[in-house]
This record gives sequence, structure tokens and C-alpha cells, in this order.
Amino acid sequence: MNTDTQTLVLSLNLSDSPEHRDRLCQDLQREARDWPGVEEVAQVYAGETPEGARGDVNFIGQMALRVVPALIAPLTKYLEEWMKRRVEPATITISLGDRSAEFSNDVKPEELAAYFKVLAEVPAGEEGKTG
Repeated sequence: MNTDTQTLVLSLNLSDSPEHRDRLCQDLQREARDWPGVEEVAQVYAGETPEGARGDVNFIGQMALRVVPALIAPLTKYLEEWMKRRVEPATITISLGDRSAEFSNDVKPEELAAYFKVLAEVPAGEEGKTG
């Protein structure tokens, strides 16, 4: 694995059943494996805390992606497309190191792109870098 990867944490916040969140995570996990810059993707279950996550993990809808920071920006369109296909109201929290933001699934593409641009600028050696 590339030693410059960092953990990008996606938290799905739905007012729905844990089973539904689990299904959506599995859907996202299948898709994210093919996204550019993603070297590894794993679903996080209640009680687990992925490297780089802030706070406690107390719900099923969380994913941890090992990503190359320089390739984070291109992930915008893939995540946006996935979010747009969700018909139920939902939010997603995207975290990398000490940076975190929450977006609804009707987020404007430019807002998501701006946030991913900021994430892509996280310098090597920041929180979440593997050794």
C-alpha cells in the first residue's frame, strides 16, 4: 500500500433503519473500490473506530477509504453521483484528519468540489498518514 495514503471517513446519516444504512454502505463500498485514488475501502461497524475518525462510532453507516490525497479532488464527481441517486433525505459527513464537513444529498456540485479541493491540500505528514 502507498505510504502516502490517508483515511477518508464517510459517515452516512439517515433517519432510517440500521439495516438500510448497512445496505447503502455495501452499495457505496462496491462502487468506491473503482474510484481513482482509492486504494482500500472498508465498512465500519458500530463499536469500531477507523484511523483518522473523530469521536465515537455508534452507528453502522460509516465507511473508511484509504486514499491518496493528491487524488482526492477527482473523487468529487463519483461521490456526488452516488449521493444524487439517493432518493431519501440523507446527509453525509466527510472527514480527513482534523477536517470535517456535512453535506445533504442535494448538495451543489461546486460546494462539494470546493471541500474536496481543501482536502486535497492536506500536506503529507498530517494526521492520518500511514507509517
